[in-house]
Amino acid sequence: MTAKPKTRAKSKSSQIRKRMLALIHIFKGQLDWEDADYRAMLQQQVGKTSAADCSDAELGRVLDWFKAQGCVSNNSRPQPKNQVDKIVALWNELHRVGKLSNDNADLNAWVHRQFKVQRVEWLSVSQKSQAIEMLKKWLTR
Repeated sequence: MTAKPKTRAKSKSSQIRKRMLALIHIFKGQLDWEDADYRAMLQQQVGKTSAADCSDAELGRVLDWFKAQGCVSNNSRPQPKNQVDKIVALWNELHRVGKLSNDNADLNAWVHRQFKVQRVEWLSVSQKSQAIEMLKKWLTR
């Protein structure tokens, strides 16, 4: 009788691990990453280049990292407001240091030029991440 609970526990653990691995690859797709970028992130986060080699705890850390980037696991993918807020804050900082004017129309015009999207709120999660990185680089120039 003790074999069945262990088998069930192992089976449930296996299912959870499969779900974690699947989510990692869904998130990789949401960020529209090349394989080399993905493996570099894994190396940086957990010291391995394959999610299959990770422990469950390491997979959890990788998932937490993806979620911090704005990735979500449902099909509707609500746009995380915090990324828009970050873009606006970076835009305002660029204005504060004198690198541009502080007008929402200007931000939306920049978004349109860079991503062919009319409004910053309409960017995909990966586009928002790209915009954040672009604005950070602009600030450091």
